[in-house]
Amino acid sequence: MTVLLLLLIVLGAMVTEAIVGFGSTVLTVALGAHLLPLNVLLPAYIPVNMLLSAFLLWRQPGSLDRTLLLRRILPAVGIGMVLGLLVFRQGLGGGLLPWLAGFVIVLAVTEL
Repeated sequence: MTVLLLLLIVLGAMVTEAIVGFGSTVLTVALGAHLLPLNVLLPAYIPVNMLLSAFLLWRQPGSLDRTLLLRRILPAVGIGMVLGLLVFRQGLGGGLLPWLAGFVIVLAVTEL
């Protein structure tokens, strides 16, 4: 039953990302953390999400704003990834779940 629920969460999150262009990881982690520990969920999900992103880019290469990607998005993602990996490796990831929940709520309210 857990696997079926997780598959439905991932499907819904990926459909959302395919439509709006982002949000798959935040949705999957926020909802999937109720079913599986993050140390199991993240290593299984991130490669799947990267394949989806690569597929979308391959299908619509002209829709990519390279300037925005290289100057604003990739530097922020790089810093966030390094900090996230450091926190995850130190075993502090579980204590960050309330922060993730707060981030998701603030993001949802802002986008509404």
